[in-house]
Amino acid sequence: MDIPPELKVFIISMSPVGELRASIPIGIGLFKMTWKEAFLFSFIGNSLAVIVGLLLLDKVVNFLSVRSRLLFRLFEWIFDRTKRKYENRFKVWKELALIFFVAIPLPGTGGWTGVVCAYLFGIPYRRAIPSIVLGIFFAGVITTLCTLGIIKLI
Repeated sequence: MDIPPELKVFIISMSPVGELRASIPIGIGLFKMTWKEAFLFSFIGNSLAVIVGLLLLDKVVNFLSVRSRLLFRLFEWIFDRTKRKYENRFKVWKELALIFFVAIPLPGTGGWTGVVCAYLFGIPYRRAIPSIVLGIFFAGVITTLCTLGIIKLI
């Protein structure tokens, strides 16, 4: 069975590791998609994944933490580290910090980390979702422009 490249790009964009920072260059470079197609499928996939992730994160963390001491300690480590690293920015800037944090295409940032930050800093869903999706949009624009060689990041 041959999976269409659009579906591959969509699925890659949903992954917590690559998100659209990986799926856009893969779509354009490997699958020879137009930048519009790569951007669209990546944006939709990444946005859908983080919206579902944000809505389910609390339930999943609680479910897994109760059943596994190892996962409890892993979540505790990830959440404590994230809180220490970003607490000051989120206290002051809240949703605006979330937009910029997700938009900057650097390792350790992105939609999935934005979900964790929104969860940890108590940003309500109705404000977190638009902020994260807007950040994903900006990240997609930056990634697309870099992939096309229009802008170069050092």
